[in-house]
Amino acid sequence: MLERIIFLCLYPPELDGSAFSNAEFVQGLAGRGFTIEVIAQPCKGDAEYDQWTSQEHGVIVHRVPVQIPYEGKPPSQTQLREIWGFIEQTLAGRNGNMPEIGVIGHDSWAWYEPLLHGFGLPVVQHLRGTPTRAIMHNIYPPDATTEYLERVMSADQIVALGHHFERLMLELGYPSDRVSTIHNGVDVDHFYPRNGWNGELTLMRQHDIPEDAVVVVHASNHYPVKRITDIVESAHFVIRQHPKVIYLIIGEGPESDRVRSAVDESPYSANFRLVGRVAYADMPNYLRIGRIFVLSSESEGFSRATVEAQACGLYLIMSDMPAGLERTGNGIRGTNYRVGDAQDLARKTLDVLDMDAGEFARITKAGRDFVVTNCSYDVQLDRYERLLRTIAKRV
Repeated sequence: MLERIIFLCLYPPELDGSAFSNAEFVQGLAGRGFTIEVIAQPCKGDAEYDQWTSQEHGVIVHRVPVQIPYEGKPPSQTQLREIWGFIEQTLAGRNGNMPEIGVIGHDSWAWYEPLLHGFGLPVVQHLRGTPTRAIMHNIYPPDATTEYLERVMSADQIVALGHHFERLMLELGYPSDRVSTIHNGVDVDHFYPRNGWNGELTLMRQHDIPEDAVVVVHASNHYPVKRITDIVESAHFVIRQHPKVIYLIIGEGPESDRVRSAVDESPYSANFRLVGRVAYADMPNYLRIGRIFVLSSESEGFSRATVEAQACGLYLIMSDMPAGLERTGNGIRGTNYRVGDAQDLARKTLDVLDMDAGEFARITKAGRDFVVTNCSYDVQLDRYERLLRTIAKRV
């Protein structure tokens, strides 16, 4: 019977959607009686978080001594060697308390799959984002792609974040009975549509957003792949026709200075609110301020922020990357525009702003219904536990 699991993954307090999703699975499984260990990347505030994780959930977290590169590039030989040695030392010399299954919770950790197999563990490999999406777009270093894919394909089971990742694995020859799609889960009792004004009104006053404003929201880690300046450019066309539109941009990252500069140079800078990072507990209220959620990325896995936005009843506009088409159901649960085309994004945003109220309600309801049925946290945790138990019996 499966009792002990070890995760190699991004883990909070890292402010990344994959880290939060891993934590939900880890802590949820711990709450169901599993003994869980985590090997994770170092990040600011990790000592306090790891102590809380141990006290609250009984989960032991081991932090590797160097950073894990996960935005589309392989680890250096030094990083690979140090992380490999740390994992090996963590697992070696155990008497009777060896994990029974190893879960690689993010694509960037696939490099260490042979080590888990070397300790006799069946391996579950998650595909959440980079480098998998970098390979799909032919931007991962060619000399690393073959080796990386060999390690991914050696896993005993692949868990894809979206069906477009699952299709990639099938095209590469991975057995169809060993790949499953399990979407990001979201607590639909925490992320739900606005019903009157509650905490949202306080946030609107805090950020000087008029009560009659129509708010377009974007939330992400500000990496170049997110193409946030496309949103700023598109806003020029939108605000001319709808002066009450306010763009609320949440998050920080390497592109934040560039985004601020684009806003400062915009003739409509007064219609933007750049609020930086916000506490995750506050995200539902920030989302409920909005009417539309825009994700302008050129590639994604299965954006957690878009799931949360649809759960809160926002209308979803995404670029036509594979994940965008999957998230909108090819237009059934939202709208797609041509990736990188700010004018097309503006046109599609104006279409939604001018949409008949009945049509708007029908599409946003379809989005939330999809999330409740397919992406609610409890549903996904049940599926995940069943899958892990099946793999433990099979291998």
